[in-house]
Amino acid sequence: MIRLISVLLALTCCAAGAEDGTLEDRRARFELFNNCTPMDFVIEHLDADMANIGLTEDALTAAVESRLRAARVFESEPSMGAYLYVNVNTLDRESTHQTIVGYSIGVSFNKYLLDPRYDSSGMASTWNVGSIGRGGGAHILSNVSRHLDRFLMEYLRVNEEACTKRFAQARATGVKKEGTVPHERGSRQPSVSDL
Repeated sequence: MIRLISVLLALTCCAAGAEDGTLEDRRARFELFNNCTPMDFVIEHLDADMANIGLTEDALTAAVESRLRAARVFESEPSMGAYLYVNVNTLDRESTHQTIVGYSIGVSFNKYLLDPRYDSSGMASTWNVGSIGRGGGAHILSNVSRHLDRFLMEYLRVNEEACTKRFAQARATGVKKEGTVPHERGSRQPSVSDL
């Protein structure tokens, strides 16, 4: 009898784990799926005095753009599509000679969502990561890059099938545009009701 209860308990736990995996996949798809459509990015304006710690808007822009280009998901033409938002804030900048500051970093993926239940739609942040700490410009830039790597790893995993098709189509047609490849327009975006 005890064996039977143990087996049933083990099967119940395994079934619950399988359901959690499915729920996790659905959540990740809701947060990050966009049919591998190339995206632009927005960097929140940096104060000019951040250059005193070795962090400039140009360096931050180059880091974000190069990561997105390397993953072949960058689109330089502004559109109403999905975009990556990067925000860096610093504290303790009273002294112009200070090279170590407190900081916060936020990276979020924003996309258009439709809620058919309430007949409502708009742009929303569906995935984000952030950190706080102390360091100089190089340290902050390194952490931004780490967050971008995490985003791209998760984004490409969720969009793997769509990206594979898009990249294969680009190779077949030989089309190149600023490091991006063609993508399908008008594909359905996940909605809140998909959860």
